[in-house]
Amino acid sequence: MNLWFHLLFGLLVIVFFLWEYLRKRRLYQLVFAVWVASTYLTYVSSAKWYQTGLGILELLLCLFALFSLWRARRQDQKQQREKAPYQEEEPGSEQSHE
Repeated sequence: MNLWFHLLFGLLVIVFFLWEYLRKRRLYQLVFAVWVASTYLTYVSSAKWYQTGLGILELLLCLFALFSLWRARRQDQKQQREKAPYQEEEPGSEQSHE
């Protein structure tokens, strides 16, 4: 039963991240999709060296996904700061000082 849950929920997560990647074009979404898909490779072999290598690969994918997520957040924050550097008063909103 665990195999079917893993396959079903993994597939849902992969589809979700691929959909989000197609919508927003953020690298971390694609990396998360690949990372989740790589968990299916655990069923290919039960050799100790293979499982260890796969664990290292998944750890590297995790770190790269988190790094690319961090960079995307910084880029978004920078764009927001550039979009509205200072809130200027709108014309007609000034009060008369008579």
